[in-house]
Amino acid sequence: MSNKISIIVPIYNTEQYLERCLQSLIQQDYKNIEIILVNDGSDDNSLAICNKYKNIDNRIIVIDKEHTGVSDTRNIGIKRATGDYIGFVDSDDYIDKDMFKKLINGAEKYKCEISMCDLIETYDIMMKLKEYKLKYIQMDKKQALEQLLYDKNIGNYVMVKLFKRELFDNILFPVGKLYEDIATTYKLFSRANNILYIPVPMYHYYQRCDSIVNNITRESIQYYISAVFERYYDLKNNYKYLDLYNVYSIVN
Repeated sequence: MSNKISIIVPIYNTEQYLERCLQSLIQQDYKNIEIILVNDGSDDNSLAICNKYKNIDNRIIVIDKEHTGVSDTRNIGIKRATGDYIGFVDSDDYIDKDMFKKLINGAEKYKCEISMCDLIETYDIMMKLKEYKLKYIQMDKKQALEQLLYDKNIGNYVMVKLFKRELFDNILFPVGKLYEDIATTYKLFSRANNILYIPVPMYHYYQRCDSIVNNITRESIQYYISAVFERYYDLKNNYKYLDLYNVYSIVN
């Protein structure tokens, strides 16, 4: 029996994009998945769409909760997950049909606890990408953390990454804060011995004018600075060999 992947989808008022996202999940080439849809108190038709797809595909699990934010929503999905691996997809994005197949096959072939691909920013038209030659870049913990801090090829976002389930033991996303990925991803990297990077864009990151990233406020800047400095001091105290890259991340 192949290893199972739990795909966690936090959902809040994304009825306009949700069906596109769910179609890309149920059509995955890798079939041994569970799709955990966590509705974060949406007041549009998102929950109805979730229940519609639950009746279409028995791999879908729907959780409805009060609105508490994306961190708490992801954490609830993690606690519900029964897979050997955990992946995340945002409900306004969509993915290539072979993304999770390539990620898990690479992870198992090279015995990596984390595997990841690239993303591409997309807008209102679904994009068909050119063919990319598949290649694998293996990294140890030190190399992967350096690249994460450099923040060029490897970003802090969790959506393009597949994690072994046990990496999340006693690690959760910080509730009530923005830029939660910055405060979490490096901790998961620090637990992994081997990490795989597949430099092929397979995740379509939809650009919305009303997204958090595209709406800079004083509060969001404060959250961003807080997350970056929390990571800086944590790594400074525990991973001295990362000092150069750690300082670079602060200056950058």
